[in-house]
Amino acid sequence: GEGGGHTVEINERAVVVSFDDKEWSRHFDKMLEFKGFTDWIKRVNDKTFTIEKITVQSLDMTGPRVSLVKLKVDAQDSFGNPLTSSVVLKGPSVGVFVVITCDEDKKQYVVLSVENRMAIGRNSVPELPTGFLEDSGDFAGRTAVLIEEVLGLRLSHKDLTDLTDMSFGRNFEGVHGVGG
Repeated sequence: GEGGGHTVEINERAVVVSFDDKEWSRHFDKMLEFKGFTDWIKRVNDKTFTIEKITVQSLDMTGPRVSLVKLKVDAQDSFGNPLTSSVVLKGPSVGVFVVITCDEDKKQYVVLSVENRMAIGRNSVPELPTGFLEDSGDFAGRTAVLIEEVLGLRLSHKDLTDLTDMSFGRNFEGVHGVGG
């Protein structure tokens, strides 16, 4: 890949970050501000892997911000076995499990949205309403606005229960619908 000369520190080593398209290398500083990338760097910084090289294969911008990065990562596991992985990084997101209880008969209903999902080749997939968290990890921003626009429900933190925390405590940062 072209656009070399960039490095990130992982496990006290400078790891080269190259770019398949040299134009993307001009966004390297913005990539370092992208929570999806910085969180990934923190997680692989536990010596489970030895990262040899990172190649940015694709980089999407939403306005002035990085919104998605696809990496090819050359690494070794803790036994020295070579690993080459494709890694797609997005910012943190949240699924909202909305339960509505009927006042009259106390029946409960779960709200699903129907979305187009090109990645699975379907144009109408029922799923939990989702949205991105703010960089601070706050739900109240874009996702809350989306829920209010679509469902007419105004949600605040007091209306929410963190189901991951309730189930697993602070052992997990969240649940990953797809692990890779």
